[in-house]
Amino acid sequence: MSNFLKRAVQRLLIQKRHRSYEERIARQAVPYGVWLESLLEGERAETAEWKREAEAAGRAHLSVTVMLPQMFCECASDRDLRDKQGDLWLVTPEESALTEGAQWEVIRYFEEHPACGIAYGDEEDYYKPDWSPDLLQSFFYFGNIFAVRKELVERIGENAGEEWGLSEKARLYDLVLRCVDEVGWSGHIEKVLFACGGGDSVREREWNPAAGLGKDWGMEPEFDEIKRGHLYSDMEIPVEKERQELVSVIIPSKDNPAVLSNCIHSLREITAYQNIEIIVIDNGSNDKNKNRILQMRDQMREEYSFRYLYRPMAFNFSAMCNIGAGEARGNYLLFLNDDMEIVREDWLSVMVGKAAKSCVGAVGAKLLYPDSDKIQHLGITNIHLGPAHKLQFSSDKKEYYHGINRRAVNVSAVTGACLLVRREVFEQIGGFDERFAVAFNDVELCFHLLREGYQNVCCNQTFLYHHESMSRGFDAGEEKVARLHRERDLLYAAYPEMWNRDPYYSRKLVMDILDRGYEPACRFEEERMSERAEVISLEGGLDAVWYNECLYMGLEFTGDETAWRTGRSGGGDYYIQGWSYAVNVDNSRYEKSLLLKPVSLQERQGENGERLWKIPYRECWRPDFRENLPYIDHPALCGVSVWIRRDALPKGEYLIGYLWEDACSRQKLCGFSAETLRVE
Repeated sequence: MSNFLKRAVQRLLIQKRHRSYEERIARQAVPYGVWLESLLEGERAETAEWKREAEAAGRAHLSVTVMLPQMFCECASDRDLRDKQGDLWLVTPEESALTEGAQWEVIRYFEEHPACGIAYGDEEDYYKPDWSPDLLQSFFYFGNIFAVRKELVERIGENAGEEWGLSEKARLYDLVLRCVDEVGWSGHIEKVLFACGGGDSVREREWNPAAGLGKDWGMEPEFDEIKRGHLYSDMEIPVEKERQELVSVIIPSKDNPAVLSNCIHSLREITAYQNIEIIVIDNGSNDKNKNRILQMRDQMREEYSFRYLYRPMAFNFSAMCNIGAGEARGNYLLFLNDDMEIVREDWLSVMVGKAAKSCVGAVGAKLLYPDSDKIQHLGITNIHLGPAHKLQFSSDKKEYYHGINRRAVNVSAVTGACLLVRREVFEQIGGFDERFAVAFNDVELCFHLLREGYQNVCCNQTFLYHHESMSRGFDAGEEKVARLHRERDLLYAAYPEMWNRDPYYSRKLVMDILDRGYEPACRFEEERMSERAEVISLEGGLDAVWYNECLYMGLEFTGDETAWRTGRSGGGDYYIQGWSYAVNVDNSRYEKSLLLKPVSLQERQGENGERLWKIPYRECWRPDFRENLPYIDHPALCGVSVWIRRDALPKGEYLIGYLWEDACSRQKLCGFSAETLRVE
């Protein structure tokens, strides 16, 4: 065949692959409106079934009155008007935007939760967290839909809502805060009760968190005064050093004298909060670096100096922090990585104002990558795949999902790179769990605090720079990945209630992939995207020329069905989820397979003659990669989500890789990750 004819045939093959690529995306991608319609239908059916069962049982129901916010404020201060209303008051700025069955869902919730006095519901484009007192101090996140018992409003007093000079929104905000003061918490009705899509049919709607009858409000200065003096109000921090409580700053460090110096100098020179002591815990710097640290300490002015604890030991972040805490004198303990850089003077005052509250456990802050606006940490979100950093690498110049990167928010956990906690709380839970030497020690501490009834907070209205992982390097390589998995398994064995659950992150948002944005669950759902795949013995091994550094890969989950469902291995088929893409090639041209290679030394000595297994799979739609990799050619179908039978492979541990075979030429690409699958 002539070269001209070969090129012509190849062009036709490439065009066919491009058409197939777009068709597969169209089949897999679920538009938001279609997903929302299905969600609303399911919620309506569930409510209707409850209503039928209640009527069949002859149960009497609470009465409900739908009212505007203005009417709510008037009823709160007018007994005669109040007495004419129902048992429950459903407050919304637009009754026509209530979803079908919303009133019955409110009745159901309050009847099933007799101790609840006030509750808010979800909205079409705002899937809210569970009760978040610090978020309510940040802005009025109850939004366009909440309900309250009439008897609760009666209990907060005749003068409620009559404060002179307050705007309607301020009166509304003040009344809700008073209701919360009275009962101590708010319920969350995890159903969409308010939809403001206008005249468009539900199927035609697009995901738009900024939609609604009005923008978020309550964060403006005009509301500062009404937020003071309530049950969950932030504590006022005195400016004078002699009136400030002592904060002990505990800095684990080893062989990083220059980085440590930058951390301490920026801490002392920039921080407005002055009543601090600094304790450096060194787990074994070499003699040269140890002497440099001692020299730095001795040359500092007395008010800049620090205590230096030299304790040679294997790296164990938890043990180092506990040693530092044992030497600390302050009522507050701030655990700070040595690669942190202070850039704002208010950061510690803001954090102490949160940590001083009796309901608060751990407090963190927004962390940015150095000399940039790129986000590193806004709090830790506990998704199906484990603890994750949402919005990582996103620009902080933009405001995301109802201002989550601009406000103090309640979270499941904060990073130990900058974590503040009251000493009494830290000692109550026994400090850091030293079984978590490297990873998830901060998450374990925060999960423990949640279990004890505390709220964890991330102060995203201020920030620090974090020169991430300079303290110990990035987790990479088979040994480190295996350690990471062991500590993650240990985490969920200790806290099974936290597997695939985060009270501050709605299950209507994507949970099954590491999507860094706040997107609806229709982006990727394992039950919809996964497939059953066959394992094929790959004869002849892999040719060395197939290995290519242009192929990038990752595994998000490897384990059995019980581990996927509960967080603890125990049985069922095996599930593998991940992704792969290649640079400088057209990704749509390739047929893709997983590779499984035995980890045993004998079988890893050479590639040729080594028994390998191949798992061809249908590529999965991953909109997150298409959005985040604009420079990659056709990256949208880079995902893999496969189940394989438990008896499909011999027992053992397998290294997982990828094989790409060009459907338009004879080219092949392959590579292996550091992830493994253990078959038992």
